[in-house]
Parts: sequence; structure tokens; C-alpha cells
Amino acid sequence: SSSSSSSSSSIPSPSKHASVYPPLSAPPLPSLTVNPQNSTFVTCFPRPVPPPPLPCLMHHAGWWSYEACPGSSVTQFHVKKQTKTPAGATVLEVTDLTSLGTFEGTGKKGEELYGGGGLCVSSAEPGLSSPRSSSLLHSCCPSSPSLTASEPSPCSYTFTYCHPSSCPPRPALDVARSQPCRQHAAGWWTYEVCPDSFTQYHVSAAVRKGGKVTAVKEHVTRVGVVVDSAEVLDDDDDDDDAA
Repeated sequence: SSSSSSSSSSIPSPSKHASVYPPLSAPPLPSLTVNPQNSTFVTCFPRPVPPPPLPCLMHHAGWWSYEACPGSSVTQFHVKKQTKTPAGATVLEVTDLTSLGTFEGTGKKGEELYGGGGLCVSSAEPGLSSPRSSSLLHSCCPSSPSLTASEPSPCSYTFTYCHPSSCPPRPALDVARSQPCRQHAAGWWTYEVCPDSFTQYHVSAAVRKGGKVTAVKEHVTRVGVVVDSAEVLDDDDDDDDAA
């Protein structure tokens, strides 16, 4: 938090109530194919949509405020004035805008490293100046993103960037179980894969009611259940009608 050259500019302030995830277009629906000869079910999921870039987050601590933009830059400034636009957005008028480093790479523990920031004169060594540097650690915040900042040594800063995207991914089976049932028609038989079971049946008729079409199913046979992430099938034809 050493002194820096005085300047004034305006930057938008992200609202803590604003969504941090921009809306994404709906991906194509998964497809299902079946090989009746060996009861092989193949579900084809579309290529995952790349996650959006992580947003910049701010941290206000007394006189100084900080903004971290992962993979880009880290900045320190003083908020001189805060105003609202007619549209309701918050705009900050800031002074003493100082770079705390631009992104240079990743450290051994996965932290982001930033260097080449504004020159800093340490109170411990008044005759020497060095560029500011920072490190940014990612942590998991399932709901509300947050940023914290500290200066463990003069001119060197540490940030913790807490965001839902840093949380561990859901297990593959949990993701599969959140999907809707999918059907595949192959001649007489129709095959259906649901989050917890595999079924075959014959559609004898289709009934329309209230704008919704419902299939009338006959000879319904459960051909397996999901028991683990490998989706092992248990043949229980002895308990149901034979295909």
C-alpha cells in the first residue's frame, strides 16, 4: 500500500447482486442409439460448452481498494466517489491507480503469478525501488464470489479469489442422473434410458391431451439398472415379459 502517483479515472463496479454467469445458449440434446443384438446402449452427449471467462472482482479495505482479473491483471486504487447511472449501474471515481502486476504464469501450487507492477519504494529500504508483484489463489465459493487481499511483505500482495467455478466438478454419474430420459425407436421396439434404469417397450398408440403427446406402452421390460459409474446392466428378464 505504498504511495503512488495521483490520477483520477472512473471504472464500473460489479454489483454483488448481479449474476456472475452470462447466459449461455442451450446445447443440443443428447442422443441415444441401441444395438438390440447385444443390448448395448450408447448415449452421445454434445461437446461441453466452454466456461465463460472469470469476472473481475473487487475488494475494499479502508483507504485502498483492489481489483483482480484472473489471467490478466491486478490493480490497487482509492475510491474517491461512487455514483449511480440512470440504468442503476455503479460507477467508481478512483485515484492513485497502481498496477500490482500483470499475469506471468502459474506457480508450483497452482497460484497465478503477477509481476511488473508499478514501482514501489519500501519504507525499510527508502533508497531502493522495485516493481510490485502479486499472487492469486483460487478457492471454492458455491454461491457468492468474493475477493480478499493482503500485503504480507512490502510491495508484495496475496489475493484469494473465491468463485463457484473453482469448486470440484460433480461426479460423472451424478451428472448423468440429472439428465432426462432418452428414447430410441428401432422398429417394433422402443428403448428408453433414464437416470436409474434401462427399459424396452412397444408403443401401441399415441394420445394427445392438452397439447402433450403421451405414448401408450405395451410389453414393458426393464433390461437393467444403473449400479455404478460404469452403468453395469443387470439382466432381469426372468421377472418381466420376455422381449
